Amino acid sequence: DRLFWSPLTDSVEEVLLLSDGRTAMVGYAGTHATNANKDYDCVAMVRDTDTTLDDDFSGNGKKFIAFSAAENEKCYAGALQDDGKILIGGWVYTSAANGWDLALARVNSSDGSFDTGFGSGGKVIHNAGGGGEHIKAIDVQDDGKILVGGTTNASGNSDFLVARYTSAGVLDTTFSGDGIHQFDLGSSTGDLLEGMDLQSDGKIVVGGYSNGDWAVARLTTAGAMDTSFGGGDGI
Repeated sequence: DRLFWSPLTDSVEEVLLLSDGRTAMVGYAGTHATNANKDYDCVAMVRDTDTTLDDDFSGNGKKFIAFSAAENEKCYAGALQDDGKILIGGWVYTSAANGWDLALARVNSSDGSFDTGFGSGGKVIHNAGGGGEHIKAIDVQDDGKILVGGTTNASGNSDFLVARYTSAGVLDTTFSGDGIHQFDLGSSTGDLLEGMDLQSDGKIVVGGYSNGDWAVARLTTAGAMDTSFGGGDGI
């Protein structure tokens, strides 16, 4: 099935199976049906069990998730909470000084409304200190805390980033001291995180590439490098 959003390059980046059999998809699309010069927004779409668009979700099964009224944003990651709420993450361009910032939102899967108990009006925008940052993976811990994995260039070069938020969308400062753990895998050309998963013991495994090579790292539940993994440095 092909669904037309805009004349721009629209993309589904994550597919999630809801407990009631519906399917949620997150990604990005152009914001205008005919004008290819309009900016990108993050999107969520829900299909019913028979694959038709679920009209109860945002009126027509499709929802724009705008972090900025005029600037580009794209989302690459999604996750489901136990209560069925949908998390969507990516990046938003905020200013020439900040460039791309981390963008995270939460919507209700029943009707597509923003969860106003999360962040500010259902959305969180965070500058982790770099000019190019994005979320590529989201996971939810058993206690409801939210992990996001991505990339930041706060050090001047692209590094892996893992952050943890409370269920209310506030950085959890018990994780790595300030809620964010950034680390360099040693590449002179940059490291890019592409995926993340949780082990049964709560340790966090992330993967991507560094200088064109495979790169896998493991963090403890407290957000430190797990020195029992890899070459003694967690990598």
